[in-house]
Amino acid sequence: MAGSRRHADPETYLIPRSSWPGRREEVAKQTDQPLHAEQRLAACESEDQRLSDLDRVLAGGGEVRIEDGDLVLRPLSARGSPRGRPDPLPPAR
Repeated sequence: MAGSRRHADPETYLIPRSSWPGRREEVAKQTDQPLHAEQRLAACESEDQRLSDLDRVLAGGGEVRIEDGDLVLRPLSARGSPRGRPDPLPPAR
């Protein structure tokens, strides 16, 4: 079919190689990605570690909750009561 891009060179869909160096920083800002691969890899490794932690907590039957918009993976540890206050009652079962 005339004008069909079915068998077109895939590079025709991309930013031309010659203009990429001038656009790279702008594209990185628009996509909220670092310019250097090492930074992105470090972020991916950190995310992988957090997901591994979550997997371990969930597999062990640990508590998962949201506090102030943050995902909290581990149960609160006993910290004692503030001075002058009695210990709170245990949770109802």
